[in-house]
Amino acid sequence: MTWQLDKYVLFHPFVCALTTSVTLIGLWDIFFATYEDFLISIFCLIIVVEVLVGGAITLFLKKDSQSRDTVTFYLGPLLICSAVINLTSSTVMVFFVYKMNNDPHSLLEIVKLGYGSPWYNKVTEAWDRLHISNECCGVYGYKDWRETDWYKHQNTYPPLRAPASCYNNVIGCHLPISFQTAVMGTLFSTVTFISTIIKIRSFKNILYESNQRVRLEFDNLTV
Repeated sequence: MTWQLDKYVLFHPFVCALTTSVTLIGLWDIFFATYEDFLISIFCLIIVVEVLVGGAITLFLKKDSQSRDTVTFYLGPLLICSAVINLTSSTVMVFFVYKMNNDPHSLLEIVKLGYGSPWYNKVTEAWDRLHISNECCGVYGYKDWRETDWYKHQNTYPPLRAPASCYNNVIGCHLPISFQTAVMGTLFSTVTFISTIIKIRSFKNILYESNQRVRLEFDNLTV
């Protein structure tokens, strides 16, 4: 019995890496707006590991490769490491989506402390892009800005009631952000969960293919 890999087993690491990239791009502004650099680091780590897994599987499939034993030695632990990272990132994503949908006050605190501050330029730029792309203003509406340092330290008279990037002063950004995180989070969690199952299956088949004693015992059980 030999290990026969289906096409989806070969290409799934690249699909997972692509999905992770799409999710990261789709939630880029929200990550910066909430200052969740930790999540960005996890996503970048996933992309690197998935590409390594895909490359290792590609080398493993070359039956005549002289380095197959070496590739097998590294591929097994790499699959397990990738599976653990996938499970961890999916769990973090679930909590992040829950936080974005049920704790909008944390967003409001970021607005109060970060927007307009020279020390938080990324936060300011992220909120401006959120306003423009989602056609919204603040978390709940323009009134949120009255409590911010940006509003209190304006040099204009009369003071602006909201930043110029606000597309609509009435509609808040909470609902668009919640929807966006829910869609992206569901997509990411689903793909990584399926990828984890495939990696576990692949790891089992690697053990079977590379270990003659395990293969003989398994064949005896199936007779």
